[in-house]
Amino acid sequence: MSTISLKLDDSLEKESMLIAKSLGLSRTKFITHAIEHEIARIKRKNERKKMAQFLVQMNGNTDYQKELNEIEKGLDDD
Repeated sequence: MSTISLKLDDSLEKESMLIAKSLGLSRTKFITHAIEHEIARIKRKNERKKMAQFLVQMNGNTDYQKELNEIEKGLDDD
């Protein structure tokens, strides 16, 4: 485990302390959770961006469009 030094604005320091206390956490644990949450949020955002880029690429792929049309025709037969 690593130790870091962190400078916070006074208002952010006070608010983080109050919220941590209300959750029954130390401020260190609260900040650790906040960082973990933000990392997960950024990873989800990046993954959605990659998926959107992939879908745009697939939309321009004629082989994919043909296969998709065949699949859709098969679904219409039901």
